[in-house]
Amino acid sequence: MAKPDSVGISLPKPYCSACGHDLTGAVTASACPECGRPLVEVLTRGGASVRAVRTAIGVAISLAVTALLVVILLTTGAIP
Repeated sequence: MAKPDSVGISLPKPYCSACGHDLTGAVTASACPECGRPLVEVLTRGGASVRAVRTAIGVAISLAVTALLVVILLTTGAIP
């Protein structure tokens, strides 16, 4: 499998979500060298998290459905 750098993909730097320590190059460590938490629990990359993206999508869908319902109610005369 090709490394991201070799195909022109730029990934944000990895960091510890518990203490913020930059984990670039921590390829043999099993824990954050700064706080000692296991990497499987704290390894994070910059950018939007999956939870943040899902929340944003959910909010956008809720707003779109609400706007659509208001338009339908206004055009049918249900709202004066």
